Amino acid sequence: KSGQLLSPSQVRMAALGSMVERDALQPWSVSVPASDDESDGAKSGTESHNLDMDIWRPPVLIAVGDEVGGLLWHKQDCVFGLPKAMVAISIRTPAAYQDPRASVLSELYTVLVQDLLSEFAYDAEIAGLFYHFRNTTTGVHLTVGGFVHKLNKLLERVTETMCSPEAFTDKEFQRFKKKMTRDLQNFDMEQAYQHCMYTSTVMLNLPRWHIDEKLKVIGDVTLPELKAHVRSMLKTCSMETLVTGNVTPEHAMAFARQARLAIGEMDPASAMDGSLTPRVVMIEPRSESFFMLPGRDPDNINSA
Repeated sequence: KSGQLLSPSQVRMAALGSMVERDALQPWSVSVPASDDESDGAKSGTESHNLDMDIWRPPVLIAVGDEVGGLLWHKQDCVFGLPKAMVAISIRTPAAYQDPRASVLSELYTVLVQDLLSEFAYDAEIAGLFYHFRNTTTGVHLTVGGFVHKLNKLLERVTETMCSPEAFTDKEFQRFKKKMTRDLQNFDMEQAYQHCMYTSTVMLNLPRWHIDEKLKVIGDVTLPELKAHVRSMLKTCSMETLVTGNVTPEHAMAFARQARLAIGEMDPASAMDGSLTPRVVMIEPRSESFFMLPGRDPDNINSA
């Protein structure tokens, strides 16, 4: 039985690394010793099997320019053959995280979009589809996936909602603003070691706004300000899109054009100058650094 399983047709291997060339990969072989019981069907000798490395190939850049809002990457699924695909869109804009106030507004924007889509997203999930929408330090990130024949409907609904800040109501804005304020304040109640890890992340990653800076500005943000912020984000953004799964390059272009048309007027050049590239502080090898700060929770006797 083990001899049947230990065969090249049952194993997939990959060599990864910048120094490995695909042409340098040689077909491999495995030797399976003969079984004492010939009735188990085990093979003896050596069997060679050429590996299909398509699954390990990186995505291909298939379009650049205003038609797709920036960059479009495509990776064809040539192995599994499932009627599914995923579209990941990174919407990059300097307006999303230029100061603590912009960071707060961007986070409120994403939760309001998710609230508007909650009922539709439930039906989509039942139909085998999903989406994720979150803010980042470089903009916002949208991912939709599932069965291909309905994926364009999901992408259309999500991008339309994402680009319609007029649908936000003051009631929901105040509710999520209050919740976000409470979550930021509750950070003081976390354990001391979590405060240490968070502080080290803020110090070593640029740009990164601290929770205390967000708390200073969240109190007076308004719904009209949020709507203006969203319009500014979408007007000064660029898109980098990856379409992967059982879709052709033509389908990938259609998905990217669909999202690009939903955003409308935009200036991709303003977000593609390299200024949005995250930076990390380099610490010299074997160096030691100490940063002392008081505990945030006076009732917590533990420290880190």
